[in-house]
Amino acid sequence: MARNSDRVVEIRQELTRLRSLIISLEESERALKCELESILDGSDEEISSISAIPAIKSAKAKNLTSSDPLIDFHSRFKYGTDQKEKVAWDWTVTLRQTMSRLWNISDYRFNQEAVCNAVLANRNVLVIMPTGGGKSLTYQLPAVLSQGTTLVISPLLALMADQIMHLEEVGVEATMLTATTTRQMASSIMKRLVNPGFDQAADQAEKKKSKAKDFDVESIKLCYVTPEKIAKSKTFVSTLQKMYEAKRLARIVIDEAHCCSSLGHDFRPDYKQLSILKTLFPEVPIVALTATCPPNVMKDLLKILKLGPITGSRNANRDGTVLFTAPLNRPNLHYQVLPKPHSAAELIDELASWIEKNWPGSQGIVYTLSQKDTASVAQGLMTRSNRRITTGIYHASLSDSQKHQVHSAWRDGSIQVVCATTAFGMGIDAPQVRFVIHHTLPKSLEGYYQESGRAGRDGLVSDCVLFWKTTDLVKLSGMVASEMDGIPKLYSMAKYAVELRLCRCTMLAEYFNTSHSSGDYLEDPPFNYEKCGQCDNCRRDPTEVQSNDFTVEATKICYIVDYLIQHNARITLIQLADLSRGSGPSLTKLLHHSQRETTFDDPGSHNFEGELSLEELIGGKVVLTKEQAEEILLHLILQGYLEEQFVATAYTVNSYIKLGKKSRELLRNFHPIRNTTNSGNFVSNVRFVLHTLLRNKKNGSNKNKHTMEKQHEPVNKKPKPRATTKRPKPTQAETPSPNNCNFYSGNERNKKGKNINRPVAIKAIILKHSVLQTLNGNKKEHLRSFCPCATPGQAKSNNPPKIQWELMPFDTAYWGTGRGNLGHASPVGHSLKIKT
Repeated sequence: MARNSDRVVEIRQELTRLRSLIISLEESERALKCELESILDGSDEEISSISAIPAIKSAKAKNLTSSDPLIDFHSRFKYGTDQKEKVAWDWTVTLRQTMSRLWNISDYRFNQEAVCNAVLANRNVLVIMPTGGGKSLTYQLPAVLSQGTTLVISPLLALMADQIMHLEEVGVEATMLTATTTRQMASSIMKRLVNPGFDQAADQAEKKKSKAKDFDVESIKLCYVTPEKIAKSKTFVSTLQKMYEAKRLARIVIDEAHCCSSLGHDFRPDYKQLSILKTLFPEVPIVALTATCPPNVMKDLLKILKLGPITGSRNANRDGTVLFTAPLNRPNLHYQVLPKPHSAAELIDELASWIEKNWPGSQGIVYTLSQKDTASVAQGLMTRSNRRITTGIYHASLSDSQKHQVHSAWRDGSIQVVCATTAFGMGIDAPQVRFVIHHTLPKSLEGYYQESGRAGRDGLVSDCVLFWKTTDLVKLSGMVASEMDGIPKLYSMAKYAVELRLCRCTMLAEYFNTSHSSGDYLEDPPFNYEKCGQCDNCRRDPTEVQSNDFTVEATKICYIVDYLIQHNARITLIQLADLSRGSGPSLTKLLHHSQRETTFDDPGSHNFEGELSLEELIGGKVVLTKEQAEEILLHLILQGYLEEQFVATAYTVNSYIKLGKKSRELLRNFHPIRNTTNSGNFVSNVRFVLHTLLRNKKNGSNKNKHTMEKQHEPVNKKPKPRATTKRPKPTQAETPSPNNCNFYSGNERNKKGKNINRPVAIKAIILKHSVLQTLNGNKKEHLRSFCPCATPGQAKSNNPPKIQWELMPFDTAYWGTGRGNLGHASPVGHSLKIKT
């Protein structure tokens, strides 16, 4: 019998392949005939003689299709047999009565009634609704009213157990087949799926051992399975074929359908195997459900499931896949981003304090990045609260029985908080969840929206809180670097976290409607742009947000990165934040650690001895706190001035910093203010401005750790007036000696007294591409604009060489020694090369 079933599968697959081939050939024939007609302009009799009869039939079919009325599934009426008279749907009254009797629901939400109309009309349907929007009812209610069994494919065991639990509570016959189902149990279930009234005499012994309702004579209305069951169990697929032949397979529901596409945020390889369903059971309608479906994912989804083109739900044609959407905004969810303390212990304290202050005794979920974090956070919350907060852990490595135990305890209130990875939550329908906290930055806004959507499914006010710090990005970027669109999605999530002014819901609307909307497919945009008035940014006093100019600091950081890249050195974000502030490994140590010889663009350059200081490279360290430096680096990455470069090792993927495409834009627009101090101040048309929060000075303490620890201070604490081109002749005391000049052409000494042999090359920024000072022939003129060691009528040595100026483009400009002091000149824009 098994061999016959396998043969049936093979025959059906071959017939489907042939049918597809025939359709493809007919389409190719029509296309060629049209092309031939256009070329010959209808003058050749060959056109009318080629397949005349099929062409007539095709024309008749086309006319019939064009005359078919469009269907509005939102209406309470459908067209009658004469295509003019409107009659009510056969199930309208029964639907509402059944919904009220089983689920005690009196009114539909969003598009629930319209979806039920399309499902009961046996149409292929794609439903995009928000988490908690009632997607489950749109197939469970029609399943109760339909003959046969509705097959539901779900990605998670917890999700299936949750759905079965709800259905059993209302008296709907449902079951599931998983890897933990015993062979005897699975065999009995599959027999009942094919024949609900089969002889149970052989199963009486097993029936006595089990109190489950799986052995009732009643028909199973819903059967839940994982996609792995379809992909790997030939026995179960054979059972589905028997159901199909016996007209017992009512429809196939694919929950969390975005998992089909490798372009989605939660791809499951076994979901791709579901393409076989339409091949084996072409007459069975498919209902695909999801909360997030960007246009590229939708296109891939339709292709994988072999569904027809999209058609609108208010003007649906006869053959298309009917699309239903609903607003994704959840007004009862209040979004908030909080600063993440640097130590794990402080973070646990803040988590426990927030829960006990805002939702004592209420149930919630804390999402963590790793399985290890679930255990440490769960234990920490219980310890910190003296067991007032009861916790449980949930992750993929737990056994099915452990997962079920935690899920059940959480639902009945024995556990207040579940500390879990993303393995817990997709499709979980627990209405009493009052808060969802993210211990670490999620990998994408799609994932964050779905996970935060676990809260407030009963429509009551709930909180969605994200704890975040810059180093979260460093951890995650290496993890998602190999994923398709992993880095752009992570950066979009980071931009959401750092924003201090825009409404959180407006940001979600911008993301889903613009970059990830479904384009022309959607009759209504998934999000509206109205401010929610409830998120942390909407409630924040605008005067608390200040704009600080960090252009100088950003430019110096870019100089450091450029210098390291030119010397084949690598640096991480954390190292760069420390180095720019003058802490951590020195420049010299980083160069030595690169294990490569230091080279320069100048073919006559020399290796340097001794320590290379920030004073020599950029005119001194940046005056920032560690948090400020990391935040500036993050913004430089998000805005394209810096980029992450990923290097795989045997154990992990490391992220290093390099210059981004916009870095040249930032550097080219700068020139130093020429003054007597070695300050490195700049003026520019390009500014790097960040929004930061003011300090909370109440009681003299900074209680808001997300604020800058101190307001931005310019590098010059005592700014001096801007120097003019013609400055007064310096006194003897302030005239530096040649040995102290950074641009002296002879031997120089560094801070440790060692000689530095430099080429005769200095750099100067040319404002508006014009030479500010020129030398005519051998005449010595004023050089102080470029080197304070030069005085009017005096060169840098007693016997100065003949000098000529040459304007060089940026790309070929000399780096000199690479140690150009920002107080004298800047290695950006155009440069002046001195030839001797």
